Amino acid sequence: MTVPRDILKFNVPFHKLPTFMDDNRLTIISESVDACERIIFEDLEEVILCEINVEFPFGTTKLKPKIVKEDISDPLEMMLDWTVDMEEYELSHRIKIMLDFLKENEL
Repeated sequence: MTVPRDILKFNVPFHKLPTFMDDNRLTIISESVDACERIIFEDLEEVILCEINVEFPFGTTKLKPKIVKEDISDPLEMMLDWTVDMEEYELSHRIKIMLDFLKENEL
């Protein structure tokens, strides 16, 4: 049995939503890599990536984006490109291991 994954929670004021992803790109990609590893190596169908609470003047909207097993290869390729460009070699290595595993096992 696997240990439950702690889900990052973000509180984002509505006016900062347009830049939220760019401002937190490394954190989101790190969490995405972790979620992808869990999907692949623990044979899960999907994993919730994080929880984003968008604070509007009239209330809060909660978003829970998830990564799904069937759609995992293309995002991994894009994350690999980004991590190499940003010289995040530890993340690049982890992503490469996952891509090789998917290719070797024809997943």
